[in-house]
Amino acid sequence: MFYAILPPPGIFTPHGTLSPEQLIPPLIVLVVGLAFWGWMFRDMIGNNELPPSAKQGWAFAFILLNLFAAVFYYATEYRNRHKRP
Repeated sequence: MFYAILPPPGIFTPHGTLSPEQLIPPLIVLVVGLAFWGWMFRDMIGNNELPPSAKQGWAFAFILLNLFAAVFYYATEYRNRHKRP
């Protein structure tokens, strides 16, 4: 009866911190997100089709909105630019 309120074994270490196995998935998501952000930022900097004012706007968005701006840039600029024949 007392065991019903205890967390399942393995969720927390004895001192209430996360176990190393639980840190692996968030770290993978973080690394993949940072790599995608860097890829899109590098593409935006090297995109000669964008005027300087648009690059400034995108750079501001990349800094302010981080991964959301990278996904939006991918959907609006990168993908459309690479579809052209």
